[in-house]
Amino acid sequence: MAALIAFDGLLAATLAAVAWATLAGAGRFRSVVLFVVYGLLVAVAWVRLGALDLALAEAAIGAGVTGALLMAALDRLRRTGDTPAPAPRLWPAVAVAAVVAAVGTAALLARPPAMGPPVADNLPASGVSHPVTAVLLAFRAYDTLLEIAVLLAAGVAVHTIAPVPHPPATEAGDLQRSLLRLVAPFLVVLAVYLLWRGSHAPGGAFQAGAVLAAASIFHQLTHFPGPLDRPAAWQRPGAVAGLGVFVAAALVTLAMGMPLAWPAAWAKAWILAIEAAAALSIA
Repeated sequence: MAALIAFDGLLAATLAAVAWATLAGAGRFRSVVLFVVYGLLVAVAWVRLGALDLALAEAAIGAGVTGALLMAALDRLRRTGDTPAPAPRLWPAVAVAAVVAAVGTAALLARPPAMGPPVADNLPASGVSHPVTAVLLAFRAYDTLLEIAVLLAAGVAVHTIAPVPHPPATEAGDLQRSLLRLVAPFLVVLAVYLLWRGSHAPGGAFQAGAVLAAASIFHQLTHFPGPLDRPAAWQRPGAVAGLGVFVAAALVTLAMGMPLAWPAAWAKAWILAIEAAAALSIA
């Protein structure tokens, strides 16, 4: 017990130190690397708190996808002309620390009712054995349906207001080709595994979609020629797949007189189908 307490204290101190070094770093590349390290440390912190789903999401999205996007931004800056980084300021860090302290204090004082027992009692009726998936796709399916709609609306708004320029089709080097051929299939298999695992253990559509997105970003960073260079052929259908399948499922269950309540014998299959389409849209 004493060793775990010491580890948690060291982890908390390291998180604060890496966060400050990320914000105060003089070089952009160094800051991006430290940001990825910070994301992985936060994932470890979520593991220590027993929130494995959040740990997977943090590692895939916070460190993986966001880190890859920052690397892509650095690559674009090098090709279009860099500008000096502004000097770091102390007041943003102080403001963020004050907000975190206020939110943490409010959460400790609120003492919300424990939702674990009601979820566990109704878990057999959901069709899956993992409580997080049951809550997202069975007990509060309306919320998840609206979340996917909001994600799609946000994506459409971003592409409408500020279309993203396509990277130049430059030839990848031998090292880049070898690394892409090694990493990309692994990421795709990992995404499929996380999607399947979500029905009975930490995982699911958001984690799988984030891993697929990281594979796509890695593909773009290497400028590797292939089907991903024709985004209009797959991005638009993929973006609407999650909402489309979810709405279709809602209409079918509405016609059956049980809106967004999956038939007990087929609940797991329905949920996995919705999760698969949502993962593609998230990616």
